[in-house]
Amino acid sequence: MTMLADFAAMGYRQQKQQAKIIAQERAAGAAQMAHKLAHEINNPLQSMTNIAYLVEQGSEQDPKTLGRELAKDIDRLSGLVREILSLPFETAGPVKLS
Repeated sequence: MTMLADFAAMGYRQQKQQAKIIAQERAAGAAQMAHKLAHEINNPLQSMTNIAYLVEQGSEQDPKTLGRELAKDIDRLSGLVREILSLPFETAGPVKLS
């Protein structure tokens, strides 16, 4: 009986370890995706910041050209948001912020 109990306990510990490894891999994948997404969002934001600076400084550039660049960056951000919203939402428990 003791041997059977030990075997069952070993199997239980192995399942717990596998579940922990899977959770860590998911977290690492989510962090990698968040990192990539942050870069994708940052690029158009930096461009928009530059355009705002040029407008504020009274740039000699054509306002229509600046407006087109701004619209392009806004479209790019909107596309990223649409992509994010199209991802499946997995409810695997409470989200920890910090």
